Amino acid sequence: MKPRIAIIGEEGFDEQVYIPHFLVARKYPEAVRRAGGLPYLIYSYRLAQEYAAFSSGLLLTGGVNIHAGRYGGIYKTYADYRENNGFIGFSASRDEFDFILFRAFLAAKKPVFGIGRGLQVINVALGGTLKPLAPGDDLHNSSSSHGIEITTTGGLGAALSGLAQVNSFHGLLLDKIGENLEKVAVSSDGEVEALQHTSLPIFGVLWHPERELVTGSEIFKYFITLSDKTNREYE
Repeated sequence: MKPRIAIIGEEGFDEQVYIPHFLVARKYPEAVRRAGGLPYLIYSYRLAQEYAAFSSGLLLTGGVNIHAGRYGGIYKTYADYRENNGFIGFSASRDEFDFILFRAFLAAKKPVFGIGRGLQVINVALGGTLKPLAPGDDLHNSSSSHGIEITTTGGLGAALSGLAQVNSFHGLLLDKIGENLEKVAVSSDGEVEALQHTSLPIFGVLWHPERELVTGSEIFKYFITLSDKTNREYE
């Protein structure tokens, strides 16, 4: 069987029929499918242990910013609280969902791939912190690309080999790096763009490879390869 990849979506609300729902950008499951995985959307953190046991891997998708209180930060003004560096607020329920699911997969030692916000979740869950973009920083919060440097050749570094430019759609940067995480790539201004765990199949990137069919495919193939290996070990 293909590796079963659990994907966390975003909460939404259908105003036409007044029904809450979960949704996920199609590019995420499509990237998983193209890489050889079997994607499915999960909907309840109350089933975290069951998802971790059933799944071959977890994909932590992008989304709104993490609440600053998760990593010891505060909002000094209402504008900071509401706008959060250009990104509309935050979601306490999404935070709860992501962190509970990540910890379940961490305990199960299953592969986890974090994209954008997903990498930030991994870092914060392991004791790291985040920081806001500097005023006027267009390098990390724009629709344009910027350069990166791969800092290691092992694991994720091998999958990123040859990659020199990435996109950028985020309002927060990594600050303190979490426990047992190592840098894999940095931007042209020295900010961390990718991390991997030193002993577990857990990694993430700050950019959005699901939006890049060619350059992003190698990262998803790497994730599916890790998930397939785990899948076979648990069969």
